[in-house]
Amino acid sequence: MIANIAKSAGLDLMIGGMVESEIAMTASLHFACGGGMIDWLDLDTPFFFQETLTQESPWHSQKAKLICPRGKGMGLIWKG
Repeated sequence: MIANIAKSAGLDLMIGGMVESEIAMTASLHFACGGGMIDWLDLDTPFFFQETLTQESPWHSQKAKLICPRGKGMGLIWKG
């Protein structure tokens, strides 16, 4: 994995996004929290969306502190 190669070279790692939904960003959040390799996060895109795809996600609280959801799958509750 590229992250392993970069870490073994002594590099700090950052994860971010461009215009991903809260669902895609939650996958990135899980990756960042699960591996313990990521030093910097830029996962703020879903804070700027007026409409959400889920009933519950880390971005609904509108807080700067993101907490990785627990539960089945990614821990999100779909609006459906």
